[in-house]
Amino acid sequence: MSEQAIEKRLEQVEREVEQIKSQLNSGSGTGWISRMRGQFRDDPVFDEIVRLGKEIRDAELPPDSGDEHQD
Repeated sequence: MSEQAIEKRLEQVEREVEQIKSQLNSGSGTGWISRMRGQFRDDPVFDEIVRLGKEIRDAELPPDSGDEHQD
């Protein structure tokens, strides 16, 4: 590949990186989290997933820890 071709490709990559950075910086700062907030509200399946996750985490605690997770 010629030096000119490499320079051209590098310039293209730099433009694309700047475009990506601009898109990332134009958000509200919370990005995907704010878009997801409330999406599973009142969803019984999601509530069950959360309950089972807590059950698994609690089961992994050492028996003598006495430190149970709070909701």
